Amino acid sequence: MTDDRYRLLFEHLDESLSIMRPVDDGVEFEWLEVNEAGARLGDLPREAYLGKRVGELFPGAVGMGLTAIGQAALESGESMRIGPIPYEDERIQRWISVLASPLPSGDIGVRIADAETAQPAEVELERFRRLEQRMEPLTRSGHWRYNTGTSELIWSPFLFELFDLDPANGPDYGTERLLIHHDDRP
Repeated sequence: MTDDRYRLLFEHLDESLSIMRPVDDGVEFEWLEVNEAGARLGDLPREAYLGKRVGELFPGAVGMGLTAIGQAALESGESMRIGPIPYEDERIQRWISVLASPLPSGDIGVRIADAETAQPAEVELERFRRLEQRMEPLTRSGHWRYNTGTSELIWSPFLFELFDLDPANGPDYGTERLLIHHDDRP
């Protein structure tokens, strides 16, 4: 296969592909190449990646060990996988799977797959949790749920704040009866 054909394959695959160089003794990586699918997955223009470090564009990646998979691939000489795992920063939230493969040049090839469809229940639950966390302060309301196995009422953090109660101690039964309308009690 010619170099031109490899370039066409790299450019037109509908999977996120990147070639990255280790920096800072392999603690971080910077982009040498990224295909259009990779740029779309990260919600940035392709030019924004080149020469940038992972932590610069995706601050949540370093702390959650996504750069460690590249380090492990370089050290072992074998491809390494992680995921599906949730990734989140101030800009994007999604489930991803990552494959890092060492290249003869000392760089790594990275494939990042959008795993949102692979984990629909977990993704939906996480989406609702984030929405709930944003909505409670805006609506000045909290929520609670009843654990039928333990007969325990579980309050959201904002509900404790709303009633000025200490989450460590939790409300006693009498307080719960006063604060929860009788039609809403379990």
